[in-house]
Amino acid sequence: MTDEGISTELIVRGVIRRGDEVLLVQSTGSGWWFLPGGHLETGETLSQCLVRELIEEARLEVTELHGLGFIEHSYTDDTGGHHELNVLIQAASVGEVGAVEDDLTFQWFPVSMLAALDVRPEGVAAALRRGGPIGRLVGGNGGI
Repeated sequence: MTDEGISTELIVRGVIRRGDEVLLVQSTGSGWWFLPGGHLETGETLSQCLVRELIEEARLEVTELHGLGFIEHSYTDDTGGHHELNVLIQAASVGEVGAVEDDLTFQWFPVSMLAALDVRPEGVAAALRRGGPIGRLVGGNGGI
């Protein structure tokens, strides 16, 4: 069952590691963190989307891409209802992060510190601390 007027967004997110650290992003004023990436555009593969988004937003090149899994997430905010399918792809970074967009802050965090952060969507931090494949269905509206 779906809510009328709510479309599903396909978002590709990168699990970019540097040793025991993972790269997270924060939008100015949000107070919470998320994995870098963005919306899949028509005609793109998942890997092409992640490569494009990381170059556009962080001037960061990545290699060794491979799929980790997905997290499905539904939530409501002041703009209405949202439903996301977040595809997680692990990749190795080449070079350093150079934020391009003024409203985004990129920061490396030790995986052990993720429990202390508000990382969204829900369950990402726990899945990264656990390691291994990720494949979880989460519903902000009661779940599946």
